[in-house]
Amino acid sequence: MSKSEHTRYLELTPDDHKRLAALCGPVDDNLHYIERQLGVEINNRGNQFEIIGIPHHVDHACATLKQLFDGTKNKDVVSKQDITSILRATEEIDDPSCKERERKLIEATLKLRDSVIKPRTP
Repeated sequence: MSKSEHTRYLELTPDDHKRLAALCGPVDDNLHYIERQLGVEINNRGNQFEIIGIPHHVDHACATLKQLFDGTKNKDVVSKQDITSILRATEEIDDPSCKERERKLIEATLKLRDSVIKPRTP
């Protein structure tokens, strides 16, 4: 493990085997998909997960796993589309460049006497 890598432990509760099976997918395909998308390593035993990688990516993977696990309350299967949409949503929340872009948009707002003019695109 290099100095830039970080390890984080995550325990998903309740320890429900059906929900964990839906989260991980057949032969852990969903976990492998998240690993490839984020460049992290995910090891699990039951409801305990170990995520290894760059700190920002590890945090992103933890947030994704938590949201996917919460979604298994109402679903029996987690699809690749579900994973992709959650990855994009959590990336926008955590991505510093998105926050910087949002700050620039706020700065670009024109305040007039009767209205406010805001840019539509960055």
